[in-house]
Amino acid sequence: MTVDKHCSRSVPWVDRNPDGWLKSYLKRCDKDADGRLGKQELKQVFQNLGSKFPGWRAWRALCYADSDGDGYIRSEDEHNLLVRYCIENGFAIE
Repeated sequence: MTVDKHCSRSVPWVDRNPDGWLKSYLKRCDKDADGRLGKQELKQVFQNLGSKFPGWRAWRALCYADSDGDGYIRSEDEHNLLVRYCIENGFAIE
């Protein structure tokens, strides 16, 4: 297993505001730098955040946050919904 230096297992806990560090973290996890997060990238995000079922969690996150139904989190509104989903499901520090 290789370590991706842009989306590491060590989550940056510098910002005590969950919105801030989550937004920053999610943007860094866009592995192919196409400006959108797909299911595989989200699966890696949730695996790094400690989810027991990262594939299922990625699917649920897409159902929650992908408002235009294109299969990706790309707009600012969709990123905000994804951050809200993470916070509501315990993937953020309080």
